[in-house]
Amino acid sequence: MIKGVKLKNWKSHLDSEFTFQPGVNALLGIVGSGKTSVLQAISFGLFGTLNALKARKMSLDDLIMSRPQSKDSAEIQISFSADGKDYSVRRVIKRGKGTTDAEIRENGKLLDVNPRGVSAEVERILQMDYEMFSRAVYSEQNDIDYFLRIPKGKRREHIDRMLRVDRFEQVRESAVGLRNIVEARNAERAGFVREMEKENIEERAESLGKELSMIEGRIKEETTKAAEAAARRNELEKQVRMLEEKERVISEKRLQLERLKSGLKELENVLEKRETVSEDGGTEMPVEKLESRIKEKENALKDAGKKEEDCINTVSELNARLSVLRESIAKLELVEARCPVCESEVTDERKTRIIRERKNEERKIMENFTGLEASVREARAEKKILEKELRELEMARRELERKQKETERIMEEKKRMEEYRSRIKTTEEEKRKLEAGFSAEHLTELRSGLQDAASRESASLERLSGLEQRAKEKGALLKDVLERVKKMEEHKKVLDTGRKAAESLGTFINVLKATQNQLREEFVSTVNSIMQNVWETLYPYGDFRGIRLAVDGDYVLQLNSGKDWIAVDGTASGGERSIACLALRIAFSHAFIPNLKWLILDEPTHNLDAGSIQNLSSILQESIKAFAEQVFLITHEERISEGLDNIYLLERDKGKNEPTRIAGG
Repeated sequence: MIKGVKLKNWKSHLDSEFTFQPGVNALLGIVGSGKTSVLQAISFGLFGTLNALKARKMSLDDLIMSRPQSKDSAEIQISFSADGKDYSVRRVIKRGKGTTDAEIRENGKLLDVNPRGVSAEVERILQMDYEMFSRAVYSEQNDIDYFLRIPKGKRREHIDRMLRVDRFEQVRESAVGLRNIVEARNAERAGFVREMEKENIEERAESLGKELSMIEGRIKEETTKAAEAAARRNELEKQVRMLEEKERVISEKRLQLERLKSGLKELENVLEKRETVSEDGGTEMPVEKLESRIKEKENALKDAGKKEEDCINTVSELNARLSVLRESIAKLELVEARCPVCESEVTDERKTRIIRERKNEERKIMENFTGLEASVREARAEKKILEKELRELEMARRELERKQKETERIMEEKKRMEEYRSRIKTTEEEKRKLEAGFSAEHLTELRSGLQDAASRESASLERLSGLEQRAKEKGALLKDVLERVKKMEEHKKVLDTGRKAAESLGTFINVLKATQNQLREEFVSTVNSIMQNVWETLYPYGDFRGIRLAVDGDYVLQLNSGKDWIAVDGTASGGERSIACLALRIAFSHAFIPNLKWLILDEPTHNLDAGSIQNLSSILQESIKAFAEQVFLITHEERISEGLDNIYLLERDKGKNEPTRIAGG
């Protein structure tokens, strides 16, 4: 049972709240007062959609209040009970963003907050989806006769979807398609097996196996021969390498002896020449005496150089003094009465005396020049003699050093000669020992044997390679044949399984078809039983005694005139049509969802005459509880709501764009 609905900014409802009771709950008001909006809110709150939304006749933004004030969001809260538990659903729509918030609670406990999850929980609790709700519970305005408006030939398909029988049809069609595929594959595999049996591939596999076994035996024999030849070749190679190494070492020893003897001969010749030169050298001064004389000459040369330097320095000093004297004499000769320096009086006598004294000094200096120049010449001459003697002594020393080094080299070369002789002796002994263990003829024989062993090994390996190639080819061919044998066996097994599967699918298809027919028969029987009881209560006249849903290629709603059954969508009046469709909808509700006896009627009086309206009013007051525990009625017809307990009167001044107002309830 739906206990209550709260609407905020929902279409024309600014802030409306409704409390519903068991039995009939009527919403009364003029067109546009917001009655249908309440039932749309129930539908959207429970399932998150409406027919108009699914048909894209409106958008979610159209559900948010736009007049008299434009709102950014709308909110719905619905409380209901089922199976002894209380539930609440809340959804929020925001302009331009769709459903932004949703939640469902069970006895206050949160179950889900995802919009799709909330809808799934409602479907689980009520055991129906939106399509079932819209076709069996909620009759939208002017939609009570929706069944008759379904094109002929499509009604069974429509009801099959409500019964979920369409799922059986889908499964049956899939099974038929699958059986066709299985049978086609079976035919293909059967052809494949026949072709392979014609080729006698099993005999071919046996023959190839014998050939491969024979080749593998020859490979084993040839492998043994090749291994023996390789072992013989390795042994001979080892012996040949040993003898060739001896031959190489002997050859090196011979060359080494030749080089040593040649070097010894060269040393003997060089030594002979050096000894001859050394004997022709004459008598030399002892080294100690030569060094002493060189030292004396170096000291004497140093003294002569100092004497020359002293004389030159003295001459330089006398030249400076002479220059000063001559300058002062020249200045005195120009002086007349006073000294230009001290301003003292200078007489002619004093002037003459000073000039004379200075000229005498000048003369003495000139006399010293002569002696000093002679001393310089003597010192330079002595230096030349000493330098010559020193050079001769140094030459004598170098010659002596050369001869000493030559003597040392002669001694060194004599020592080297002895070493050469010793090495020659040792090398000759080593060569004799090596030659004693070497035979050129034996080496030639080993080389010949090695060549023969290598040839036999190469021939074995070549034969082995050919056999292995044949084995590889035969093996690949045998593998291919065995794969085909295996595939043939697999195809036989799969073919047997496929034939059984095709038979099982045929049985399954027949069972599905029978199940579909049985479900339809049981549905029609249930609907007709319920609908007859409803018709007898709803229809106030006696011209039509019964109603049924007949099957004549498709579903047809018929009325019994006493003699014949006539189609409702054929000769029935508008009122008869409406009551028949109301009876069918109540029957659908009981047949599809027997545990949930809700009925929502939006303007059900369309096409009803005054008598039918009065009868419907009586039914709603007295008999409806037999068909539904809770009914929601939307109407502008005040006559039909007379006598009902729970009535909401909705008012709205559309000229002023006012929101819906609950005037009574």
